[in-house]
Amino acid sequence: LTGTHTFRGVNPASGIVLFYHLPELKKDDVITLDIADADGKLVRSFSSKAVEGFKKWDGGPSAEPLLPKAKGLNRFVWDLRHTTIPGVPGVYIEGSYSGHKAIPGKYRLTLKFGDQTAAADAEILANPLYPTTPAQYREYHTVMSGMERALAAMHDSVNSLYEKQKQLDAVITALPAGVKYAAVKRDGVGLLKKLKAWEVEMIQGPSQA
Repeated sequence: LTGTHTFRGVNPASGIVLFYHLPELKKDDVITLDIADADGKLVRSFSSKAVEGFKKWDGGPSAEPLLPKAKGLNRFVWDLRHTTIPGVPGVYIEGSYSGHKAIPGKYRLTLKFGDQTAAADAEILANPLYPTTPAQYREYHTVMSGMERALAAMHDSVNSLYEKQKQLDAVITALPAGVKYAAVKRDGVGLLKKLKAWEVEMIQGPSQA
């Protein structure tokens, strides 16, 4: 819809809308947007550059939205959510990887290009239809942040050890045959089995829906 129909309109964006004006940038120039809360703690970051090596799979997280950097006026919408939780490649999760919704309060949005910065303040207002108190909002934020950090740490550990598995497997494969390296190879195979067993305990890779 264009919003020009007599009896139709366009719903407003669900989030904070940021407009910014840019000069003509080079193809490899990168701009970033940092969002911080009233205490100066980083809530989320965005970039005009896509994450290198990002792969999409069923049941995995979506790619982060990119900041537009066209010459002239640009528009970007922050969906009010905290940092997206990383996934484990190939693992299907029936759930959202999105961070929790930011609570009511004041936020600082800082756009950066090289050593140049431009900042703007924004405020999220509490929904008057909800009886939630400021203390309850803060408690929600604390609980959700803790769970998201724990889950991100778990996924990061699985991903890190998976890379170690590949490295160890490559080393074992490259070892020359013979008695000289037999003990090293045996220990390496044993360690590899333990890493794979730990991975199976942590995730259910083969399961899908």
